[in-house]
Amino acid sequence: MRFITLLFLTLLPFALLAQDSLNTEANGASYKKANRSYNAVRIFNEINIDGNLNEIAWNDAEIATGFISLQPVPGLPAEQATEVKIMYDDEAIYIGAFMHEVSKDSIPRELTERDNIGNSDFFGIAFDTYKDNINGFEFVVTAAGTQFDARITTFGEDDNWNAVWYSKTTLTDSGWVAEIKIPYSAIRFPKKDIQDWNLNMFREIRRFRQQVFWNELDPKVDGFLTQSGNMHGVRDIDPPLRLAFIPYVAFGYQNNSGSDVEVHNSSTYSGGMDLKYGINDAYTLDMTLIPDFSQAQSDNTILNLTQFEVRYDENRQFFTEGTELFDKADLIYWRRVGGVPMLHYSVEDSLNDGDVLTDNPDVTQLLNAFKISGRNASGLGIGVFNAFTKPMYASINNDENGSRKVLTDPFTNYNSLVVDQNLKNNSYLSFINTNVSRANNFYNANVLGTQFKFLEKTNTYGVQGSGSWSKKYGESVIDVDYSDGFTYEVAVGKVSGNLTYYIENEIVSDKYDRNDFGFIRINNVISTEAEVSYNIFESFGRYNRAGFSFNMDHLAIYNTGNFADFGFGFDSFFITKKFNAYGVYMWFEPIQNHDYWETRVDDRYYLEPENFNIGGWYSSDYNKKFAFDINTNYRTFNSDHRRLNIMLSPRFRASDKLSFRLNLFSFNRMNDIGFAEIIDDDDIILGKRDQNTFETRLNIKYTFTNKMGLNFRLRHYWSKVVYNDYFSLNPDGTLGDTDYTPIDDDGYDYNNANFNAFNIDMIYSWVFLPGSELSFIWKNIIQDNTVNVDENYFENLANTLQLDQINTFTIKALYYLDYLWIKKLNKKNKPKKV
Repeated sequence: MRFITLLFLTLLPFALLAQDSLNTEANGASYKKANRSYNAVRIFNEINIDGNLNEIAWNDAEIATGFISLQPVPGLPAEQATEVKIMYDDEAIYIGAFMHEVSKDSIPRELTERDNIGNSDFFGIAFDTYKDNINGFEFVVTAAGTQFDARITTFGEDDNWNAVWYSKTTLTDSGWVAEIKIPYSAIRFPKKDIQDWNLNMFREIRRFRQQVFWNELDPKVDGFLTQSGNMHGVRDIDPPLRLAFIPYVAFGYQNNSGSDVEVHNSSTYSGGMDLKYGINDAYTLDMTLIPDFSQAQSDNTILNLTQFEVRYDENRQFFTEGTELFDKADLIYWRRVGGVPMLHYSVEDSLNDGDVLTDNPDVTQLLNAFKISGRNASGLGIGVFNAFTKPMYASINNDENGSRKVLTDPFTNYNSLVVDQNLKNNSYLSFINTNVSRANNFYNANVLGTQFKFLEKTNTYGVQGSGSWSKKYGESVIDVDYSDGFTYEVAVGKVSGNLTYYIENEIVSDKYDRNDFGFIRINNVISTEAEVSYNIFESFGRYNRAGFSFNMDHLAIYNTGNFADFGFGFDSFFITKKFNAYGVYMWFEPIQNHDYWETRVDDRYYLEPENFNIGGWYSSDYNKKFAFDINTNYRTFNSDHRRLNIMLSPRFRASDKLSFRLNLFSFNRMNDIGFAEIIDDDDIILGKRDQNTFETRLNIKYTFTNKMGLNFRLRHYWSKVVYNDYFSLNPDGTLGDTDYTPIDDDGYDYNNANFNAFNIDMIYSWVFLPGSELSFIWKNIIQDNTVNVDENYFENLANTLQLDQINTFTIKALYYLDYLWIKKLNKKNKPKKV
């Protein structure tokens, strides 16, 4: 009865808000804003991109003005006027924008690296060249001259996409100017005589935190490109030959301080090349040959006590840029390509007496890869990916029998095909196939899937979902379950308006496995989720915006139908007129859940007590030199188990060039019940343990110019686990007594852990020409895990810094060669006929 009362009180505010929302939307349902229109003009004289709109041609261009606010208060005129002009020729689109201000001293202009706007005013323009309302190109420049570009997709902004374009900004006594040149080679558009593009332009007036748009955006309407204006007047332009070569050379030096390392110092050099080729006006070929990923940020390694794989971010540029077509339903996890060799962790288990493992590479070398992607005028998107990885071997030495090599990863081919069709009303339907083929009698894997989203013509209600089928085949030298598996999920709901909601159902069969190329954490589940949200976009009282949501989850086991988990929660956020933000969230699990995963044995579960989680967060105004974020939550169980997490992130902007950011994390589990050991299938040992995790991340950035900067990143992660008691798991999920005593020869509990990961990534980069870069990279790596637990943080840190470590220094240069530049240069230098 208490649960029903609590549920009723939680849902009551949503019922009242929903009624108010339906009344409001019904009264305003017939209102639709008219799209604005702009006519671009052709020019015949050269434009010098210098941040001064002093060429005569700019006088003939139409002026776009009258920008309207989206944030903090929708629908209001911009605090300061913005005037934009657009022109074109046979080579590029030109944009000249003047952002009015009371004085240049009122313009924030923090210097940052590319694709990081920072604390700065900015101006941007977005083109939807195929007018499909789903895919677009976005170009942004800050008042400090930093460039930001992104592909706009149904999943949001993909800022990993980088194009070569030109911009220059200047300050005046009454504002700032942005002059931009976007070559046609940087975008895609249909091959036809008259171009008709969707267009929007926007600006952020940072000191007011006001985002304004040329074509007004309604925050209650789903989609950004669906609310674009139109650009006309562009005619008789041809998509250019898009061909670019990006060769690189890299020189590296590595120092290994480990006492058991045979080679302490080594040097390497390498070279390779990327290629970009526009197959036609819609599709592009990207290829990499012998790639170098020395600039990729080090992984945020953690201590994993679960049976689930840890998913790490992809930091390699080739696999983050231009991959939006492939990112469907987690069927591709790029870290599989060139990841950890299949048998890397099993080599030590196969050692014989006298064997010494001298080398066991933890990364598979990528030989080459290419991807073809794009979308044509009819909205058909096609993506093709193919990659080959090198066979990897571990080296084993034996004084009596000599040395030998053991295959840890075979020669492997990864490929994928995606076909994605845009439909009316911001909808789409796609199909994807992934395949992994391995040599040396290792099994192969294939997954076939689909993803869809259908919205009705008002873009208010819709259904979306996905499904896929997994299959393994071929002879294999390792044990493989060849059973086919499937998964699907379907969600229906309301996506626009103050009030939104959805209900979703997902089934993952017990045999479904896409982890050869994709990623899935758990299978064998049936999940049902429902959410109701209400957002207030208009200002009220001391707030600019607020939102509330209610969420409910239910989880069951697929092959038995047994109950696993149930919970519901409430979430809220508020943004004040002083640009501070905070929120509160709660989560209830009012009945005992059945944890089928902590036990590591099928059909056995731990009966987890009822629990309640409450948390909150606060974020101060980033406009100020000093700002901070804090997030904390406390979870209590109907037992002596407690969890307390605190995350604090102060930041300080010392100047427009120098900034500091510190992230401090403290995750604490007291009297947690977790897996210890399986003596046999009928005797599963769980332990009561304390786990304390502390993580420090320090980022220091010094930006010399908008083309040159230094980025220093330090991370120290320490997690210690101490088991205090042990229990035998009863068949009904409760805990019973045991005489289990896991003590090693040194008197330590071998289930305990003292895990440290220490990393430094320091990168100096200089973009000396558009698309060309020189980098200096230093990486320091320390990682260790023992059962001897340190009690004191500073004592542990001192001990960690004395451990074996690897220091790597790399100098890398890449040069962007555009075929059109070479052609233009040859034409210019060609002797004239007399």
